[in-house]
Amino acid sequence: MWKDFLVAKRTVLPYFQCRESDCADIVVSPAPVFVSDLTLRCGMINNLKILRFDSKNVRMALSQNTVLGMFNLEHCVNIVIAGLLPLLTLVDVKLAQFMHVASANPRNISEVIRNSPLNSENNLLLCELLALFVDVNP
Repeated sequence: MWKDFLVAKRTVLPYFQCRESDCADIVVSPAPVFVSDLTLRCGMINNLKILRFDSKNVRMALSQNTVLGMFNLEHCVNIVIAGLLPLLTLVDVKLAQFMHVASANPRNISEVIRNSPLNSENNLLLCELLALFVDVNP
């Protein structure tokens, strides 16, 4: 999604970089931009330029300074994302393993997982999966 958002940068950024007194040609906010399941809308609230992120369930607005700061930190965000990608891959693998083990005996998922080779007292991901998917009150 971040890469798609960076593509939208060309549309969004000029609106936020331009001060009202300097840019008479960019008075109107750009058309909405669609990034995955989000709609990005530029606008104003109390004479403050904002970037709104709209989805089916959530609406969030960022101020002009936040938008400019985010784009100025693009390289830093790319580094963070690059560091998270291997972790996301690991989570996907562990979730697939969890689902496979859980499907062996869906009535007693916690026992199957606790007795499986996946179980480890130091595995935070499996601990969280057990907490999320296993009913505490049988």
